[in-house]
Amino acid sequence: MGNTLMDHRHGLIVDVGVTKASGYAQREAALVMLDRHASHRRRTPARDKGYDIAEFTGQCRARGVTPHVAVNDSRTGSSTLDLCTLRHASYRASRRLRKRIDECCGWSKDGRPLRKIKLYGTHKVES
Repeated sequence: MGNTLMDHRHGLIVDVGVTKASGYAQREAALVMLDRHASHRRRTPARDKGYDIAEFTGQCRARGVTPHVAVNDSRTGSSTLDLCTLRHASYRASRRLRKRIDECCGWSKDGRPLRKIKLYGTHKVES
């Protein structure tokens, strides 16, 4: 499974990782990539509602990262995001710009080398 980290401001992919597919691989890869790109500025990763769980948002906040995940209304209980995060204009901007990462992945598959990976094993794909 390929994972990417994108800069919202410029729309550039800044990190790529490969993991074995599991129910937690994307969340773990997101935390690893955030650790690799430490910054003195406040970071706000935008994610879909699959990331709206207490474990992920808690680990992000422990790293000094404000998670801008989509609110999961279909889950029992409430969202793990507080109202302070949800009311900011930066949250709305992150939600709007999150589609850029899907566009980058789509463009790379449209007649380009990522359409079909011809290597087997994570160690070969990563290098």
